[in-house]
Amino acid sequence: MLLAILVSCSKVTKEKPIIIDQGEDAVLVYIASDNNLYSYAIKNIEQIEEAYKEFDKKQIFVYYDSPDDKIAKLIRIFEKKGLSSQNVVLKTYVNPNSCSPSHLNNVIIDAMNFCKGGKTVTDIILSSHGNSWLPAKHPSLSPAKISEPLGGMNSFGEDNSHNHSQMNIDALADVLEKFKFETIIFDACYMSNMEVIYELRNSAKYIIASSAEVLADGFAYDETTKYLLEERIDVINYAKTYFNHYNIFTDAKKSATIAVVKCSEIDSFKDFVKNLIDKYALQINNSEISETVPQFDRFNNKVIYDLKFYLRTIVSNYATVGDKDKELSNIDTAFSKMFLYEAHTDMMLNILDLSKTNGISCFIPTPETPDSYKNYYLRLQWGDDSGLSNPIFFNKEDSNIKQ
Repeated sequence: MLLAILVSCSKVTKEKPIIIDQGEDAVLVYIASDNNLYSYAIKNIEQIEEAYKEFDKKQIFVYYDSPDDKIAKLIRIFEKKGLSSQNVVLKTYVNPNSCSPSHLNNVIIDAMNFCKGGKTVTDIILSSHGNSWLPAKHPSLSPAKISEPLGGMNSFGEDNSHNHSQMNIDALADVLEKFKFETIIFDACYMSNMEVIYELRNSAKYIIASSAEVLADGFAYDETTKYLLEERIDVINYAKTYFNHYNIFTDAKKSATIAVVKCSEIDSFKDFVKNLIDKYALQINNSEISETVPQFDRFNNKVIYDLKFYLRTIVSNYATVGDKDKELSNIDTAFSKMFLYEAHTDMMLNILDLSKTNGISCFIPTPETPDSYKNYYLRLQWGDDSGLSNPIFFNKEDSNIKQ
């Protein structure tokens, strides 16, 4: 995310929790905040508490960690009659690595164990730094959610106390898939990405995420929390409310992208993309195409391009006159089935043009792709399953690039 407008093995202690008689299903807000986002995390928690007193239909658990005392807490937010919303500490964790897959797994289980009446955690918000599909320890796409580039903030999260640890997307998927959430929400930059979404397709019914940067103020919790508290999260109004919060600004804060993905449509979408890629593989010149496709990162790193624009460019460049209109229409139909909602401002921070983007990014493999990116990309499922990891796109001797 961007600051303001600028852009496990751990000791565990249990508090003596106040048991609140709430039998509803729960939302877990997991904030990996042992980094420069800590003050924003505290603000977001206060916003949730304020909203909760008016819409206390569901339990909300919040996990967050501090860069100062290296203590993390799992709290439950509740409203006492006649009083404003409060929180109670259910568990503390000493010096945890919040970007450790095993620690995330343990916190989810802890929250589930604190649910009452046979209920469970049905939805999760993951809030921290984010950097799309790139592997941990690679240079970051941008100074995401920070005022100066710090580097090394990739995939999901950052834990400063553990050597700026991050969590690779395939490891994140291994954890989340076990729990089969109703909704996964990423309050983090760049996570509406096909490589990411595809890894997580069996982890939830819906995924809400941004394809570009997210301002450090986050997902407007004072306005969006009420939709978390419905019996089933109102995913469309949640996303619309986040977008509208930023779209009303007239300065650089008018900066937001958001998409709601229906996960049950992802496999069909993959089949559609594979058929298209396979059909034109011998003609596709990704080095040329990538020069025309909008990117979602302000720094021209050439790793996250607009997926729909990319597919439409393939058809526009290589389809026969008789097939072109039908295939372009088929692309629109495939996206409309997978997306329940998508919106974007025209610009990001008055710098990056988003006007031609469509809500989800992808990597475009070329012979110029660095080996470090290529090797990790080939670990992810999307490349193989969509046909985009075809060696013809990576190898100069097999490509259509003019020498």
